[in-house]
Amino acid sequence: MVRAAAPALRRANPNCQVIAGIGSGPDAELTRQFVAEGGLAAADILDLHMYDPPLAPEHFDRAFASLENLMRQHAVLKPIWITEWGCYADDDPACVPISVGDSTMNHCYWPNERAATEDFVKFTAVSFAHGVRKVFFHAGVCGAINGPDAASIFFEYGGAPRKIFAGAAAWTRLVGVPKRCSKIINGNGLYAAVFEVVEGSAVAVAWCSGTREFDLQLPEAASAFDIVGKPMEDKKVLIGQSPVYIRTKSAESLTQAFTRSKSK
Repeated sequence: MVRAAAPALRRANPNCQVIAGIGSGPDAELTRQFVAEGGLAAADILDLHMYDPPLAPEHFDRAFASLENLMRQHAVLKPIWITEWGCYADDDPACVPISVGDSTMNHCYWPNERAATEDFVKFTAVSFAHGVRKVFFHAGVCGAINGPDAASIFFEYGGAPRKIFAGAAAWTRLVGVPKRCSKIINGNGLYAAVFEVVEGSAVAVAWCSGTREFDLQLPEAASAFDIVGKPMEDKKVLIGQSPVYIRTKSAESLTQAFTRSKSK
């Protein structure tokens, strides 16, 4: 279907981008079959949908890396868009027990809004490190008054922002859509993705799993920010479970800083 449709779409609009996929996750057999059998060769962007339980986002690193390698093997390394992604939480539910939506959406409910916000930042770092470039939240609208509206990821009734709204705004301001990921550091409880964001600027997104902590001595002229974009003043940053951003001019200097520092 993609091979038949793509040429007609491009004849009608030479500037269009053809997004194609099977509406599943990076490690789904149908996704891998779609790539291996040539479905992506006629498209510009691979489409995924993901509604996963509240797992540590590092869990997805292997799946995204494997999909990235599969695209390389078939010479179809294309950007990935996740056009449906679920991550729900509500610190002030209108009713208990809460129901987010259908069974698929209820599968993705986090214990609180802070945990969901941390998951968003970590998941975006992991997925963007392997070629994802857009994440579409399902859904961003406001919910109904006195109703189970946690399905509205960003806003409660009347437009009151959830915590994840601030987390998404900080990611957009500090990282946005990066040019590329130059380094992934994944070991001893530390995960860090170093992104080249614009010319002459790099940002690392880093956190530790469980109770592990990591002392990072900031490189020269670097700045650190917490999960909502608040500046961290010290030149030594203690990285824990909540992700932090480190911004400087050189991706190489960020990589070296992580290599020199030690976990606790």
